Formats: sequence, structure tokens, C-alpha cells
Amino acid sequence: THMVWRLKFPYKPLLTRIHNERFAFQVIPKEINMDSSLQGTVAVGTGYKILDRHQPSSTMEYRKHTEYWGGDPYIDRWHYPVIPEYANRYSQFVTGNMVEFAPSARDILTLMRDAPGAVVVANALVNDQLARVIFGRINATTQPWKDPRVRIAVRRATNFRGIGEFRANKQQFEAAGVPVEVVSRSHATYGLTYWLDPEKGELGDLSANYLHDIAEAKKLTAAAGFPGAIDIGFRTLPSAGEVPEEDSLIIDSLNQSGVFNVNVQNSTNTVEHRNCRSLRQCDGLVTSSINEDMDYAMREYHSDGPRAGGEPAYGDPELDRIADAYRRELDPEKSTAILHDHQRAAARFFPTVPREHLYTIFQIRWPWLHNSNHGYNGVALDGRPIIGGHKQWLDADMPRRNG
Repeated sequence: THMVWRLKFPYKPLLTRIHNERFAFQVIPKEINMDSSLQGTVAVGTGYKILDRHQPSSTMEYRKHTEYWGGDPYIDRWHYPVIPEYANRYSQFVTGNMVEFAPSARDILTLMRDAPGAVVVANALVNDQLARVIFGRINATTQPWKDPRVRIAVRRATNFRGIGEFRANKQQFEAAGVPVEVVSRSHATYGLTYWLDPEKGELGDLSANYLHDIAEAKKLTAAAGFPGAIDIGFRTLPSAGEVPEEDSLIIDSLNQSGVFNVNVQNSTNTVEHRNCRSLRQCDGLVTSSINEDMDYAMREYHSDGPRAGGEPAYGDPELDRIADAYRRELDPEKSTAILHDHQRAAARFFPTVPREHLYTIFQIRWPWLHNSNHGYNGVALDGRPIIGGHKQWLDADMPRRNG
């Protein structure tokens, strides 16, 4: 069977976005299509794993699908315990009850000593992530940051490189002889074929807008008509009564700069916080992160937004024009040139504030799972099947290999 789409105009990102749940229609098992009520109670489909036992908040267990189209899976059963507490996950990994663990950067070196037979894996820098501080749409036209100079000052007043290096545990890693890569963020994802590095001056004079310099930040706010510290709200969602570290580090850096006076506003629940983060139904600042292709990223800055209700607080006709041109351009070299134009326009207008620098993230795993190069980063910790996962197999020396 096949399908033919007739488009009104050339649509470059079609092939990269066809699988995206935010964009394409859903391909679902015929049983679910016939009776949608089954989707909450029955696991159906043709994957190599079949859900065998699900105990909410406790465990998910799978058995292999012996008639899987790709071949008989090598592993008979999978067990994925639900362990929300970080300290418990740590101890369960050390005792060998978990194959893989993603600890904080500050715990990796200690964990290497606690689990000397485990293997540390350095992941490549994420090339599809936009982590930024966004502006709410409430009162957006009357706030000081309606002026791009104030938005740029938020970036320049905050030590985002220092935050990235702290969260990466860069100093301790390099003292132990482990290199850690740290690179600046910009308004584009980290795609090596098109990304322009502001710390190398690749955006020309606009590169300075991304560099930490409190004195220059104060000049920008003064030129915008605000010689003193600017009061600014910062929306956060506390966890166990604590402000998340990624938020608290930004808040502290802004306050220490003397350029801004941050008023922390705690969301009362996840719905309220989502409405601020995704729909901009708040004023001031809020952190947000997405993993998408550049077409979607550019729609985040487009005046129409990526979806109804998701319009940015501040739109720019030039960013709109560039995003529309990129969507229609099929020539690779011309597409790259458009992405360069987009980065320069965003560096001038600053619709959002790129967050802490990208840095190397480490995982640690026991060397018991083989063929882990199949799929995304090897192991599907949440139990969902991954491409090629049916070819993974377990080492004979794995503890409790047979249950």
C-alpha cells in the first residue's frame, strides 16, 4: 500500500518531521483504530516486545514477540522497575540491579569508584535541542524587555558559560583527566553543518550579544532607559519544595549582576507551569526546552508560533520571512545560507534568551548488554522498543541473567 500527498508548496522538512507526533498523523494498530477504548488497557502491535505485566508506579515487564518480522529476539524477557528516587537508582545500579544509569555530572567520578567494573560513556553533544529562557505574553508590550536591548542584557548579565561548566562538573572531570566539551548555545540548534559559534565571532559583531559581560549589560539597559536594576519575574515549578537547579542558577546569576532584580514566582501545579512555558500565559521569564528540527525551531520564533496559542511574546517580520523561506527551499546550500541569515536575525532581535552552554553528558552502564549500538544511545530505559533492539543480547556473566 502507498499514499500520495499533493502539497500546495514545496515543504523541505517533510521527511525529517513525518514521524513527529506534533506534525504527522498517527499510525496505530488496527485493533486500537477499531476500538479506541482499548488503548488504556491492552498492549497491541507488532513490536519485538510484548507487555506482559504492568504494575503502576512499580514495574513494567515485557516478553519477546517470537514472530517479530525482524527475527526472533535474542532476549526472552525485559524488566523495567520504576524507581523515582535518585538515591535508590544509584544504589540499585551499584548492586547490579540496573544495567544503565544516568547520574548527575557531580556523581560520575564517585560512581566510578563505587562500581569499578562499569563503563562510562560520553554522549555526543545534543544537536537538536533548544534550551532557552522565554518571555511571557501577559503585559509584554509594557514591560522593559519589549526592547531587544533589555532581552540581550538578560543574556549578557547571566554567566551561562559558568553555569554550564558547573553543571558539567568540568573542573573535577578535567582534574581527573577526563575531557569535557562545553560550547555556547545560540538561537539555532547545534547542527555542525549550519551552526555559527558566537564565542568564535562567527556572527560578526552580533556575536557579542551572547557573551557574558555585566558592564555591557548595564550599558544596554541604560540605553533602553533603565539606569537602575530592572524588576523581572521568573516563573518556576518547585520540586519537593526546592527550585530546580537550572532555574536557581540563572536566578542567582541575574541577581548577582545588579542589572536585574528577580522576583521568583512559583507555579502551583504542572498545568499552570505548562501554560506559562508552552502558551506564554504569564509575564516575565520561564525556562523551556524542546528537541526538534530547525524548521520547528524557527516556527517557535515566528509571529504565528508553532501552534495556535503558542505565539512568542515578541515577533519580528524578518524572522518570519526567513522561516517561511527555509520551509520552501529544497537546495541544501541555499538552505544552509538561510539558516545563517536566521541566526544573524535572531542575534539582533533576541526573541528568547539561549540558556546555559551545552556540555558533555555521561552515562554509566554495566558491560552486560551487547549490540547496544542498535537504537538510540543503546538502552531504552523506559522499556519502549528501539530500532534494532531485538538484536541485543545479554552477557553470560550478567548477575541474575535468568531472572
